[in-house]
Amino acid sequence: MTFDGTGSTDNVGVDNYTWTFTDGGDQTLYGSGPTFTFNNAGAFTVTLTATDAAGNTHTDTMTVTVNDTTNPVADAGGDQTVDQGDLVTFDGTGSTDNVGVDNYTWTFTDGGAQTLYGSGPTFTFNNAGAFTVTLTAMDAAGNTHTDTMTVTVNDTTAPAITDITSNSATTGDSFNFKAEITDNVGVTAAYVEFWFGAGGHTNLTLNNTLGNNWKNGTTIGNTTDILYFIFSAVDAAGNWYDSGTIDYGNVTDDDNPTLDADNSLNTGTTGDNFVFDLTVSDNIDVDEVYANWGHGGLNGNLSLTDDLDGTWSGTITLDADIGDLTYIIWFNDTSNNHLKGTGQTVTVTDNDNPVVDSDDSPAIGYTGDSYNFNITESDNIGVETVY
Repeated sequence: MTFDGTGSTDNVGVDNYTWTFTDGGDQTLYGSGPTFTFNNAGAFTVTLTATDAAGNTHTDTMTVTVNDTTNPVADAGGDQTVDQGDLVTFDGTGSTDNVGVDNYTWTFTDGGAQTLYGSGPTFTFNNAGAFTVTLTAMDAAGNTHTDTMTVTVNDTTAPAITDITSNSATTGDSFNFKAEITDNVGVTAAYVEFWFGAGGHTNLTLNNTLGNNWKNGTTIGNTTDILYFIFSAVDAAGNWYDSGTIDYGNVTDDDNPTLDADNSLNTGTTGDNFVFDLTVSDNIDVDEVYANWGHGGLNGNLSLTDDLDGTWSGTITLDADIGDLTYIIWFNDTSNNHLKGTGQTVTVTDNDNPVVDSDDSPAIGYTGDSYNFNITESDNIGVETVY
């Protein structure tokens, strides 16, 4: 700026103009209109001493107000790495200004816009990720400067698992394990471990089918034991979670027993024994085998005996009738599944000789006279001729 002392007067004349003030130290200028550059802001009192040739002096003062146009230097501090839920303390005390920092404003986004104030505010980050934090330092004159730092929040939140398995577990059928799995960042892999009763454990990798749904399947074996399984999942940060053991209940046996072979004879004889001989199997176990039969005037529902070698057998006595033996086999397994066989026909033949019950013919005959035979005979079917 240029000072102006030309308004000073003297009866003879002003011989010397001396200007004194302080700006970063004592300053002295000479002349009626010297110049000076103020590098500091503030209000400076400048004294002018006017001296004439006789050494007479007089002083006057004026004030130079220097506006602050220097921006602060913001310092947001170093980057920080924390875990989710940790308290972060920001440090803006390294910020400087030629006059002084008057305001510290911190802005960032975590679940929405966040604004903090002060040189050392605190904040708890609940979300994982890298967050850019901007510090705006402002002085009293409104001059500003910004600096940024990064807060890296480690993901410590494990995935969440909900079992949505819905299909029935039945022997010999396919079964899908299904889970809804969510994570604050993202699921990278999911698994299911399953077993039946006290049996061995099997592990499957689940497939992400749609959105948060994961599934994979197996074929249920021949067991009615309880199905147990555990879901587990991991995210990109290595956070694991498992569902704990899920008791899905006993497997349901819905498979009927099977007639593998009917080894019974296809013929029988009147009045004799006839043996039912069947080979029967089941995925779990055969419980009962019945023969519903009829021959002549006889019929029944015979419970066959387990021969412990896969065969079941039982014996009936045929009627004295040459009509066919008919029968149907019924099977039950231990899960109460039923199977009815097809009707079978057995040809029955008569292998029983007629019987002479008595011979009442006369013991004596006479020459030239007639002789009458008197025979009583019987047969299981009927006597046709007697000779």
